[in-house]
Amino acid sequence: MGLSTTARQSRLLNTIQRKFLLNITGPYSTTPTAALQVIEGIIPLLIKSEQKAAYVRTARVLKTSNYNNINFNPNNYEVGTASTKFHPAIFQLENGISLKKQFNIYTDGSKMEDKTGRAFCSMEEDTTKYE
Repeated sequence: MGLSTTARQSRLLNTIQRKFLLNITGPYSTTPTAALQVIEGIIPLLIKSEQKAAYVRTARVLKTSNYNNINFNPNNYEVGTASTKFHPAIFQLENGISLKKQFNIYTDGSKMEDKTGRAFCSMEEDTTKYE
């Protein structure tokens, strides 16, 4: 149940991509589009569009899709989760900032004999907590 492209659509996609390939590589205008695609390692737009159509049909529309004789069933894949469950405009930054007193960490950035040592001291209420 794949979506096929017509010969006209294929030629149109090659024409669009060819203009960019000629600008990228700067060869003679008689160089075949397929050769430019191989030189630059760029996937032909026809193949890329068919891949994207299969992905959208499977992942977003949740319908079975076929690409290159491979069936993609949406039931075989995990459903993605939304990155946010709230609108960014209603996010209250004040609720995410801690106003309680933080502790201070002091470091020693000295060098001895061309080697860098490391040490730290954490103090809280004028007493050393960690060394």
